[in-house]
Amino acid sequence: MKVRHCITGYNRRTDELAYAVDLPEMLLPYVKAELVKVPEDDQDALWSYVLNPWQLSELSRFMTLEFEPETNEYFLESCSEEASEPHGHAQQKLKTYG
Repeated sequence: MKVRHCITGYNRRTDELAYAVDLPEMLLPYVKAELVKVPEDDQDALWSYVLNPWQLSELSRFMTLEFEPETNEYFLESCSEEASEPHGHAQQKLKTYG
């Protein structure tokens, strides 16, 4: 199964998925190593990582995205090619780094 990575946003009030965009593969090394600081025991970044306002700001510089942190909580999550929704928020252990 091929894994891709997504930036997701879940509504803070309802916890429903409100935002999802694929992370370009060329940005993944930077995001994993510098932005999120994925730990050694998750080098494929399969867990879910909460993104803070600074991280969102950095991502928006590279991807020209707009975020609504007052409404949504954002994550870096892994997604399978077959999946219609991200894996992480509801199904995997949440971790915060950075």
